[in-house]
Amino acid sequence: GRKYMKLDYPMTEDGMFILTNEDFEAIATKLLEQYVPKILKEPQALDIDYFAQECLPLDIRATHLTLRNSILGMMIFAQMPVDCYDEHYQPQTLICEEGTMLVESSLLGEVSRPRLRFTKAHEVGHWIAHRTYHSADKQKYEYRSTYIACRGASIEQTSYKSKTRTTEDWMELQADKLAAALLMPRDPFIEVALSAMRKAGLSTKCLIEEEHKAQNWEAIEYISNKFEVSKTATQIRMKQIGLYRKREEYSDLFWEN
Repeated sequence: GRKYMKLDYPMTEDGMFILTNEDFEAIATKLLEQYVPKILKEPQALDIDYFAQECLPLDIRATHLTLRNSILGMMIFAQMPVDCYDEHYQPQTLICEEGTMLVESSLLGEVSRPRLRFTKAHEVGHWIAHRTYHSADKQKYEYRSTYIACRGASIEQTSYKSKTRTTEDWMELQADKLAAALLMPRDPFIEVALSAMRKAGLSTKCLIEEEHKAQNWEAIEYISNKFEVSKTATQIRMKQIGLYRKREEYSDLFWEN
């Protein structure tokens, strides 16, 4: 059967968990400790297929979700038919069970591998954080849609306007943060990042946005290759953890001699 991680966090009136950045780190660490502890001991790329399919376990299916590939992933919370397209872009209907993750099959090429990995981790984030919100029989709130469809623009977002965030925006942000914490666990990530900065010949404790652009890029490339994520995801994670800053944000930047 499926394993459900019971989240014990405060909720909004409509049943969304209220999660801080520390909460995302804690949830990810707990899951990784339970299922793939080696990830936390030795920095490496998470086998997201193994994690999703064997540990949670979710069913991953690839299909063309739209004609224009505008939706990259979909998480199904209760049995339902999904209208999509086969490999020849002919309309088809898939009957999907609870716990099915659909991913856009145009992401299956080697070039899109980091994007595909992040998309899968993003959908895992929805499964962990939003299942209680969406599944009819597991919550005291009124019945909601039984799936979440994630547009390309909502995965690996660099910014969300905080004043106008909808519940959907919050969900996408939460799924992104959980995905990042799973694919780039905090402590191993810091270890790799510091090592990458030294390899690139930098003497600072973090990357400074306005300086050493070539070396910054070299460090980011090294980190993204290590965790098999995109450079965008790496940069966002570094900013989150405080390893990528603007010059004025940080005065104590240099290592003690």
